[in-house]
Amino acid sequence: PGGASIVMNITTPTVVKASPGRVAIVRCFPIASGVFGGTTVHNCTTTGAATAANKIGELRTVTNSGQDHSINLQTPCDVGIVVLPGNANTITYVTYT
Repeated sequence: PGGASIVMNITTPTVVKASPGRVAIVRCFPIASGVFGGTTVHNCTTTGAATAANKIGELRTVTNSGQDHSINLQTPCDVGIVVLPGNANTITYVTYT
């Protein structure tokens, strides 16, 4: 869906690609009701390097479990692609090239 490669079922901060690329679609499926933090996508090569300065996209706070949420970024990343799932979220998939 939207990219040449895919990473699925992300539940912890993850380096999707440690080199330049293009992030296409991020889909998130909250697994429980309650307080959810936003899932963020960053242009960097390590999870420790993910900051507000290199954030390229965010799935905002979600309040209902069982609802599918996605963002279609289609954004080039000149460093790399890192995703940080929000609290109690599973990133269903990230597509990228």
